[in-house]
Amino acid sequence: MGISFKDALNQTLAKTGQSLDTVAEGAGVPRAALHSFMQEDAAALGVKDAIKIAEFFGLSLDRFLEDPKVANHIAIAQLYSSLPPLLKAQLEAYAQERSDARYPPPPAND
Repeated sequence: MGISFKDALNQTLAKTGQSLDTVAEGAGVPRAALHSFMQEDAAALGVKDAIKIAEFFGLSLDRFLEDPKVANHIAIAQLYSSLPPLLKAQLEAYAQERSDARYPPPPAND
């Protein structure tokens, strides 16, 4: 589940230290429209402008709107995918070992 564009933009501005004017200029979005969007609850921003702003930060709109919790899981999956087969197998064996230790099988009824 993603977050609102306004929240994503506020978080990104806080992280990067960019000003709204810098983003508007760099993305090619009208400053007045961007300021209005950020200040007024009922103001809307067009999808094309939202895409330009996300691209200004080097992201697709989907990535820009990702929930940070989801983004962490995606980053872990991407890291796992980049591992060579031997390391994947070792990681899987370790994870299985940890899982088995937490949830031991029931005793066998002989």
